Amino acid sequence: MKRHQAALAALLRAPVDIRGHTDLAIGGLKFSGNSQRRGRRFLLFHGSFLLHFDVGMMERVLHMPSRAPDYRLGRSHSDFLLNLKIPAALIKHALLQTWNAKERLAEIPMDQIAHLARHKYGADNWNFKF
Repeated sequence: MKRHQAALAALLRAPVDIRGHTDLAIGGLKFSGNSQRRGRRFLLFHGSFLLHFDVGMMERVLHMPSRAPDYRLGRSHSDFLLNLKIPAALIKHALLQTWNAKERLAEIPMDQIAHLARHKYGADNWNFKF
């Protein structure tokens, strides 16, 4: 997270804070959320950046989370989130540089992705754990 923090602070020319466990925020407003899942033989780390997201739609379709970081302070999605309003290519370039990523994936495993999306990540027991 510290690498992402430094890369985004340089790109945005703004102080970027690591908040909660893996959120990135500017002035207490979240613009990036990240999560991880660990197994005995794997680590899945994924994240998102809000660039031009319709936060109003989020207000209409998502409930307030049952667990929230302290810095959320009970704020609504609209009062808690920040769109960066920059092209995705700028973030991609900054992250490629900070991770010194030089090699491209030779082939995207579309069959595996489709299978996982259909049979695991699209399943109710994955998405609606309560």
